[in-house]
Amino acid sequence: MPFAESNYANIDSLSIHFRLWEPKNFSHKIVFVHGMGGSTFSWRKIYPYFSDSAKIVSIDLPGFGYSGRERNINHSTSNRAKWIWQILDSIDSSANDTLPWTLVGHSMGGSVIAAMGAQKPEKTRNFVYVDGCLFQDTIPVKSRNYSKFSENTISCLLKTFLINKIGVRILLRSAYASKPNRKDIIGYLKPFKIKHTTNLLFDMARAKESYIDISKIKNIPSTFIWGDCDKWIDIKYGKKAFSKTPNSEMYIIEGAGHCPMETHPDLISNYIKKTLK
Repeated sequence: MPFAESNYANIDSLSIHFRLWEPKNFSHKIVFVHGMGGSTFSWRKIYPYFSDSAKIVSIDLPGFGYSGRERNINHSTSNRAKWIWQILDSIDSSANDTLPWTLVGHSMGGSVIAAMGAQKPEKTRNFVYVDGCLFQDTIPVKSRNYSKFSENTISCLLKTFLINKIGVRILLRSAYASKPNRKDIIGYLKPFKIKHTTNLLFDMARAKESYIDISKIKNIPSTFIWGDCDKWIDIKYGKKAFSKTPNSEMYIIEGAGHCPMETHPDLISNYIKKTLK
């Protein structure tokens, strides 16, 4: 197992890795969903703030972290949301637990938790978006048809020039808006070395997307947390989502980049705690 808290679920022919903290006494339940290129590792500095008082589930979306690398899967936002709910429903059923979940999503994980809320609003307590995409029209990504030759060629180029210590260091330096350390680099690099990881990026680009019915989640409390130095998803997108979302609040972290849960864990954990009161 990758971590002491590691578990695996087999859902729709997918092997999904997740980490579970289940204290004897808890008053809240939190699920953490990472962004593009991330994994449960991305939230490593946040878990200690909650693992003694809340039930925590952290997910490796299929194709990331230590989840499976099955090919030709529709990695749509709605499918990702469905897969996570199947894991959470199983956990709830085994414990006869009906307490709703706080959904925390980073970057791409923001749209995933929004889809989760739309699918099961009755099981959603509140949202926390950390530099996350809520509205699908904010960062448009068009599917393209790739030939097998171009897929293999681009995959080879990614492995050669990006999926190495230098490439990951450059990416993290941009995402953090500060210098990453060796543990940061190795933590991100290791899952990328798993076979077929780069090929799966093409399956994700071909995903048949369905739009989130925002009307189903408009009454669920939302918190937006954004780094003012985010070069990956500009803060204007966070402000746009905040302005469109009733019953919401926003916190801006000065000097933080795209991954404030890694560079400013004290602030992120405090903001999450405020949503639990």
